[in-house]
Amino acid sequence: MAEKIFETIKDGLSVKELYSVGLSEAEKSPYAPYFMGHNEEVKGRFIGHGLGLELDEPPILGPKDETIMKRNMTFSIEINTIIPNFLGGSKSKRISLSKIQVVRTFQGS
Repeated sequence: MAEKIFETIKDGLSVKELYSVGLSEAEKSPYAPYFMGHNEEVKGRFIGHGLGLELDEPPILGPKDETIMKRNMTFSIEINTIIPNFLGGSKSKRISLSKIQVVRTFQGS
Protein backbone atom coordinates (compact mmCIF):
# COMPACT_ATOMS: atom_id res chain seq x y z
CA MET A 1 0.00 0.00 0.00
CA ALA A 2 2.75 2.45 0.93
CA GLU A 3 4.54 1.79 -2.34
CA LYS A 4 1.42 2.67 -4.34
CA ILE A 5 0.98 5.88 -2.36
CA PHE A 6 4.62 6.88 -2.97
CA GLU A 7 4.32 6.09 -6.68
CA THR A 8 1.24 8.31 -6.87
CA ILE A 9 2.67 11.43 -5.20
CA LYS A 10 3.25 14.06 -7.86
CA ASP A 11 3.07 17.74 -8.57
CA GLY A 12 -0.51 18.78 -9.36
CA LEU A 13 -2.31 15.93 -7.55
CA SER A 14 -4.74 16.83 -4.78
CA VAL A 15 -4.17 15.31 -1.36
CA LYS A 16 -7.80 14.14 -1.55
CA GLU A 17 -6.87 12.04 -4.60
CA LEU A 18 -3.84 10.63 -2.81
CA TYR A 19 -6.06 9.59 0.11
CA SER A 20 -8.39 7.82 -2.34
CA VAL A 21 -5.44 5.80 -3.67
CA GLY A 22 -4.48 4.78 -0.13
CA LEU A 23 -8.05 3.81 0.72
CA SER A 24 -8.42 1.84 -2.50
CA GLU A 25 -5.22 -0.10 -1.74
CA ALA A 26 -6.33 -0.75 1.85
CA GLU A 27 -9.62 -2.22 0.62
CA LYS A 28 -7.63 -4.94 -1.18
CA SER A 29 -6.08 -6.10 2.10
CA PRO A 30 -7.51 -8.73 4.45
CA TYR A 31 -7.15 -6.07 7.15
CA ALA A 32 -9.37 -3.58 5.31
CA PRO A 33 -11.96 -3.33 8.13
CA TYR A 34 -9.16 -2.24 10.48
CA PHE A 35 -7.49 0.34 8.24
CA MET A 36 -7.01 3.51 10.29
CA GLY A 37 -9.16 2.14 13.14
CA HIS A 38 -11.71 -0.54 13.83
CA ASN A 39 -15.04 1.26 14.07
CA GLU A 40 -16.60 4.50 12.96
CA GLU A 41 -16.06 6.17 16.35
CA VAL A 42 -12.27 5.82 16.29
CA LYS A 43 -11.50 5.46 12.58
CA GLY A 44 -8.97 7.98 11.30
CA ARG A 45 -9.76 9.78 8.05
CA PHE A 46 -6.27 10.56 6.81
CA ILE A 47 -3.09 8.86 5.62
CA GLY A 48 -0.69 11.58 6.67
CA HIS A 49 -0.03 15.29 6.90
CA GLY A 50 2.36 18.02 5.94
CA LEU A 51 5.60 18.74 7.77
CA GLY A 52 7.19 22.12 8.25
CA LEU A 53 8.19 24.22 11.24
CA GLU A 54 5.87 22.04 13.33
CA LEU A 55 5.61 18.26 13.25
CA ASP A 56 1.93 18.19 12.24
CA GLU A 57 1.01 20.82 9.67
CA PRO A 58 -1.51 21.16 6.88
CA PRO A 59 -2.42 19.73 4.58
CA ILE A 60 -4.14 16.74 6.16
CA LEU A 61 -3.95 13.91 3.61
CA GLY A 62 -7.62 13.05 3.86
CA PRO A 63 -10.87 12.88 1.89
CA LYS A 64 -11.89 16.52 2.37
CA ASP A 65 -8.66 18.42 1.71
CA GLU A 66 -8.48 19.94 -1.78
CA THR A 67 -4.84 21.09 -1.41
CA ILE A 68 -2.83 20.54 -4.58
CA MET A 69 0.62 19.04 -4.05
CA LYS A 70 3.47 21.16 -5.36
CA ARG A 71 7.20 20.73 -5.79
CA ASN A 72 9.27 20.49 -2.60
CA MET A 73 6.31 19.94 -0.27
CA THR A 74 7.15 17.54 2.57
CA PHE A 75 4.71 14.98 3.96
CA SER A 76 4.55 12.38 6.66
CA ILE A 77 2.74 9.29 5.37
CA GLU A 78 1.15 7.36 8.25
CA ILE A 79 -0.65 4.10 7.61
CA ASN A 80 -2.18 2.32 10.60
CA THR A 81 -3.98 -0.97 10.97
CA ILE A 82 -5.59 -1.23 14.39
CA ILE A 83 -7.18 -4.53 15.39
CA PRO A 84 -9.30 -4.59 18.56
CA ASN A 85 -9.00 -7.57 20.90
CA PHE A 86 -5.78 -8.62 19.21
CA LEU A 87 -4.61 -11.95 20.67
CA GLY A 88 -7.64 -12.06 22.95
CA GLY A 89 -7.06 -8.74 24.70
CA SER A 90 -9.85 -6.61 26.10
CA LYS A 91 -11.71 -4.13 23.91
CA SER A 92 -9.64 -1.28 25.29
CA LYS A 93 -6.41 -2.91 24.10
CA ARG A 94 -5.50 -2.49 20.49
CA ILE A 95 -2.32 -3.11 18.60
CA SER A 96 -1.02 -1.15 15.68
CA LEU A 97 0.21 -3.82 13.28
CA SER A 98 1.87 -1.38 10.96
CA LYS A 99 2.67 2.23 11.24
CA ILE A 100 4.79 3.56 8.46
CA GLN A 101 5.92 7.11 8.88
CA VAL A 102 7.99 8.36 6.01
CA VAL A 103 9.01 11.90 5.22
CA ARG A 104 8.77 12.51 1.51
CA THR A 105 9.85 15.62 -0.34
CA PHE A 106 9.20 15.33 -4.03
CA GLN A 107 10.58 17.32 -6.91
CA GLY A 108 7.56 17.08 -9.20
CA SER A 109 6.61 14.77 -12.02
